[in-house]
Amino acid sequence: MGDIQNPTPALTPVARPLRALAVLAGVLTALGVVVAPLAYLLGGGQGLAAAALAWAVALAGGLAALVVSLTLRHPKLVVQQTLLAMGLRTALPLAICLVLIVRESPLVEAGVVYYVLLFYLTALTVDTLLLLAAMPRAAARSVESS
Repeated sequence: MGDIQNPTPALTPVARPLRALAVLAGVLTALGVVVAPLAYLLGGGQGLAAAALAWAVALAGGLAALVVSLTLRHPKLVVQQTLLAMGLRTALPLAICLVLIVRESPLVEAGVVYYVLLFYLTALTVDTLLLLAAMPRAAARSVESS
């Protein structure tokens, strides 16, 4: 709980990952709210569908990667955690884009690849910031001094 030096209550081990997942979902949703009118203006219903699909794909990949990163937090699992999180974050958007391009979907013409890039890079940035914030202070200091 909170004390005099730290008046904010301590988060439980379950609340920290849930808060990180909520932050990622909130940021991507806020971006989606900003992008949706532009997507509709540029591509009509197809543009809006392209943006919505890109949002969903980036959110699913980002949440999966964040869960892996927050779950596999052991010094001996760093390589496995990094590769699995990177694979989950990257494979889904790439696979969706590949399928849409091969099938010559009208969503490709509506800009789904650009929206996927926008949401993917945003999710990657937020994931990275959340993971850096979750680093133990001693580890953060050793990274800063290197």
